[in-house]
Amino acid sequence: MDNITKKREERKRERWDLILFIILLIAIFIAWVIIDKKFPEQIRSRKYNDKYESDVKTYDGSLHRNLANPLGSE
Repeated sequence: MDNITKKREERKRERWDLILFIILLIAIFIAWVIIDKKFPEQIRSRKYNDKYESDVKTYDGSLHRNLANPLGSE
């Protein structure tokens, strides 16, 4: 009987671990949505800058921001 109760307790613990993990994932998703709605321009502008502005090497080997073509259009 003692072995059966140990297995039951272990299954309960595993279930609770799974439930808490799912709750954690849902909470992270909700926080991400709230942050995206509150600060959309900062997040989107950061993505925009990372996509279109790149570090380029000059003739002397130093790095600088590519400001001559900030939109990435040729």
